[in-house]
Amino acid sequence: MKHYYVENDVPVDLEKMKRTSFMPENEYMSANANLILACHDVFIKHNGGILLVKRRTKPAINTWWPLGGRILKGYSNEESLRKKVKSECGLELTNIQEIGCARVILGSDPFGHGKGVDAIAVVFYAESIGNLNLDQSHFDPQIITAKTYTEEFRESLHPYVRDYLDIAITKI
Repeated sequence: MKHYYVENDVPVDLEKMKRTSFMPENEYMSANANLILACHDVFIKHNGGILLVKRRTKPAINTWWPLGGRILKGYSNEESLRKKVKSECGLELTNIQEIGCARVILGSDPFGHGKGVDAIAVVFYAESIGNLNLDQSHFDPQIITAKTYTEEFRESLHPYVRDYLDIAITKI
């Protein structure tokens, strides 16, 4: 994905744009219910396979999923992804490669507004450095290798996860 940080031939000061605090929950709930969110997810090579985790919260609760989430305002995709992954599991990312972009629409939502979640996700593959230490939002980490990526397991995955895991597994 190309990034354009310029307006009227003047570079945009990204530091001024960076989020300094969280949105009030009622405003974020309204945005979640009414806007398409910009997200990023990453299929991380860790300990010889691809890391998937289960989510403790909606959407996609108890579902195998890559780490990631909303793109942080004012950060490049890669910078935001590094921050998200570090906070979600303690790993540092290297060799970050964009592998696709998807529209992900899920029926559940974290606020109970009943409108689900609609997101554009930029999808990455990356390698990891460090020890895995999941935050409270994730559990049951699994390392998927070419050997453990059976057809039965593959078919059990959400189509979004399956399609991008098909790509990521070829990189290990």
